[in-house]
Amino acid sequence: MNTLSPNVKQSRLGLAGMLKSYILRRSELQKLHVSALQAQRCGQREVCGMLASDENGQLELRFLNNRSQRAGQFSMARADYLKARATIRRMGKRVLGTFHSHPISEAIPRRGDLAGTALNSFCLIYDVCGREPRLWKIVKRRDQRVAKEVPLKSQQRLR
Repeated sequence: MNTLSPNVKQSRLGLAGMLKSYILRRSELQKLHVSALQAQRCGQREVCGMLASDENGQLELRFLNNRSQRAGQFSMARADYLKARATIRRMGKRVLGTFHSHPISEAIPRRGDLAGTALNSFCLIYDVCGREPRLWKIVKRRDQRVAKEVPLKSQQRLR
């Protein structure tokens, strides 16, 4: 449980989960595109990792090894996830959730994405063919997991 003393002001970083939009820098988008395109060309594989944010909503992608050998799927080792989470926190950033690519489909969460993403966390999905990232928050509505799109500003779309 996260509680704050009434005499302590909550930092802007603590409000990161409540920002109205997030920013994906061109350099992060470029890294994502290059890695996802390479994975797509190697058997329709996906890239994946952790999604972090600074207090201003600038996103950072922390790439992790995709342990799945199956096309169109991803899996992260728990040890890799925990190590990356600790590193992100040490840097003063907030872990928002995960990211992954869709090699041949739109950047919309599929049933497996909804089931595999923690409630109230974010999921950034990159459509390799359409070259489009989309950000989603996974919430529960009427006892079902649903994805709510969150505005994502990217500094330029790739050509």
